[in-house]
Amino acid sequence: MAALADYAHSLNLKFGLYSSNSPKTCAGRPGSFGYEYQDARTYAKWGVSLLKYDNCGDQNTIGPPERGYSVMRDALNASGRQIYFAACEWAVDFPSTWMGPVANSWRTTYDIQNMWECVIPHVDWTNIFAKFSGPGHFPDMDILEVGNGVLTPEEERAHFSLWAVMKSPLLVSCDLSTAPCRASLPLLLSKEVLAISQDPLGVPAVRVFASPDPPGIPFGKSGTCGKEELPQNTVIAPCDATDPLQTWDLLQNGTIVMKATGECLQLDSGQGGCCAQDWSVWTNNVASSLCNDPASCCNSHQELWSYTPGGLLLNNASQQCLTVHAGGMHNVGASPCTLALQGLQTWDFRANTGQFVSSVVPPGSVDSCLARTPEVRGGATEVFAGPLQNGDVVALFFNRNAPAGANITVTLSTTGIKTPSARVRDVLNSRDLGVASGTISATNLGVHDVAVFRLTPV
Repeated sequence: MAALADYAHSLNLKFGLYSSNSPKTCAGRPGSFGYEYQDARTYAKWGVSLLKYDNCGDQNTIGPPERGYSVMRDALNASGRQIYFAACEWAVDFPSTWMGPVANSWRTTYDIQNMWECVIPHVDWTNIFAKFSGPGHFPDMDILEVGNGVLTPEEERAHFSLWAVMKSPLLVSCDLSTAPCRASLPLLLSKEVLAISQDPLGVPAVRVFASPDPPGIPFGKSGTCGKEELPQNTVIAPCDATDPLQTWDLLQNGTIVMKATGECLQLDSGQGGCCAQDWSVWTNNVASSLCNDPASCCNSHQELWSYTPGGLLLNNASQQCLTVHAGGMHNVGASPCTLALQGLQTWDFRANTGQFVSSVVPPGSVDSCLARTPEVRGGATEVFAGPLQNGDVVALFFNRNAPAGANITVTLSTTGIKTPSARVRDVLNSRDLGVASGTISATNLGVHDVAVFRLTPV
């Protein structure tokens, strides 16, 4: 392996490897669980620059991913070599809310597939958690399908550009010896788009405009795309009695129902599989999802809770307590009820407002309440925008599903520009478009196509 790495280095390439937080990888080969420090030292000796770290295996053996990924992080940091840590936990335990201090990037979705129907759900799901990303810790929407011969040229432009502006790693998967891959090389080597991807500020662009703006559309994190998972993550947020995503009914049968959606608070137990995991070692995520789900194999026990006089919420399936966890990111899960965690497990139910108030108070908040993340709000036409290091702004105009020839106009302030005018650079076509005043437009966009502008305040 060292010789192979040396050969890659002689071609001015970096060398990466794959392993898993488990005794065996997804393909049944030896994983790194229990041998993290030995493996990390070996990777460093070989000259490895990237480790993709999966999470297959018996969850009763490996326990919560928060623990296993932290062990490998510490092992890599002690290896004596800078190795990029690419976590692949498939977004089952909502890693965006806790992986920032652990890995350089983390998968925000299940595996992508080579179809347009997979591209957009990955964007939607990642957009929800963009605030948890930044320099050194980035959302990974999975490999690029550009050059694999299925997407149209417009879809390839949109796919590549969305990954770039949202700061997802750009991992090429096409075979360079094939004609479709070679035909896509000008796009993959677009210097100005790559510069936005590699911008040192490292802030992902987010959706800032959608028209029409319909009711929220729940999208899951599955790469199967036609069979999306729909649970919504729960967090603590500054208490707001007017926020319908913080308002719950505590029913006598032990269910906790969100009034606005009719969803039930429950364990998101997909990774352990049918409530079969050993709850004594598992830190399980808690989601807001379909009540009495006929597809559940937990007999709905995962959505039954007991509210004790001391302010603990005890889950029927796991006998664990609702807990604020995940390294200060304020994700909400279920953990064993212990005195040591009491400060993270105490809730005051205010029946007059329907809010569960946490004993955890993040900096700048007066009170924090149990809430769920908002649903995706998309449109036929959309704009994504984000800041760049030198004060510029990137703005991506997207014809998501409007007819061909779509025109999109937004105010400069919508993109984040604070001056009346801005110079406009078309980065996909490497040309200056002059100065925009007050508003900025993209015209005649084809179906699924994008325009990407670099805006400089003037």
